[in-house]
Amino acid sequence: MWLVARFAGASQRGWTIPNATGIAIEQLYLGKPTLISVQPGSYNNNSPGWINFPVPNYGTLTVTIRGAGGGGNSDTPTPPPAATNGENSSFPLPAPSTSVIALGGLAGVASGAPPANQGGSGGTVTVGGGAAGGNGINSITGAGSPANAGSAGGRVTKTWARTASDSPVPGSIVSVYIGAGGQAALSGKGYAGPGGSGSLNITWS
Repeated sequence: MWLVARFAGASQRGWTIPNATGIAIEQLYLGKPTLISVQPGSYNNNSPGWINFPVPNYGTLTVTIRGAGGGGNSDTPTPPPAATNGENSSFPLPAPSTSVIALGGLAGVASGAPPANQGGSGGTVTVGGGAAGGNGINSITGAGSPANAGSAGGRVTKTWARTASDSPVPGSIVSVYIGAGGQAALSGKGYAGPGGSGSLNITWS
C-alpha cells in the first residue's frame, strides 16, 4: 500500500506500509482482521501441587503430563506408614475440550508381585511412561526388594492446533495438578523407596 502526501512548494513523498501478517482468516469476512503474534516457548515443572498455567497465544500447543509413581512396600510392613499410591497428574479443560490425565502408579504389594503400571486418558497414552515406582524392601535383610516395588505412573501427550474446536483458549488459565509420589512403607529394617513425583512439559509454537 502507498500513502502519498502533497505539500505546497514541496515534491511528493511516499511511504511503503507493509502488509499485515498473521491475519486470522476466519475473521476476514467480518472486516476485522485479527493480528496474531506467536512467541514460541516452553514450560516445565516437576514440583508436586497446583499450578496456574496461562495459555499463551499459539499455533500448535503440546502438553505432556506424567503421573507419580507408587510407593514401595515391604514383605512384612510395620505400619504406620503404609505404602500409598502415587497421585494422578492432570491438565483439566472445560468442555468441549478433553482433559489430559496421567494416572499415578500403585503401591507395592506386601509379599506379592508388583502391581501393573498405569496409563491415563485424553491424548496419546504411554503405560508406565510416568514417574517410577519406589523400590520395595526386605524386612529381614534391609535389601531392596523389586517384588514389593510400586508401579510406574502413566504418561499422556496431547497436541492441539489453535483452529481445533477443542483447543485451549489463549489467555485462559488452566489449573494444572502435578501428582506427588506414593509414600514408602516402613519395615523392621527401615523404609522402602517412595514413588517419584509427576511432571509437566508444555511447548508451543
